[in-house]
Amino acid sequence: MLVQHSACLTLPEMGAGYLDHLLNPYKQLTQNIGKSSAMSDNYAGITWGQIDRASIMPTFEKLQRSPAAMRAMIEELVLDPVKSLPEVLERQLQRQQQVSIAALGWEDLARLDRLLLLGIAEGRQQFYETKYRLWLAEQTASPAISASQIPSSF
Repeated sequence: MLVQHSACLTLPEMGAGYLDHLLNPYKQLTQNIGKSSAMSDNYAGITWGQIDRASIMPTFEKLQRSPAAMRAMIEELVLDPVKSLPEVLERQLQRQQQVSIAALGWEDLARLDRLLLLGIAEGRQQFYETKYRLWLAEQTASPAISASQIPSSF
């Protein structure tokens, strides 16, 4: 779902058509190389063009239907056809985890953001009550913390 200026727009789910779009160049490239009589011994044993929509759809699900992650996986399979699908998937999942961890640098967060995250970790349920917002203002050396600042920090 895309939300902009308080208008919600539900986009269609990317699925089989998108995978076909990504897989067609992969199939063409790998099948052409696999059929080439000029193929060197370095490529012996590689199963060119064996990845199809049915085999890759579960992988797309594991990547949370991320178009960028799926495209990166297929590019890696084209560039390094010795790698297996599970091997490339594991690598892509590790990359996603590193990016998500890197994006949550504690030191990069504002003081209010840190305090709210600590409140979540402690199991706090009421983030908008006046007493808590006064405490947040005191902790951040702000004159006041408005109710609208809370969701902005989240």
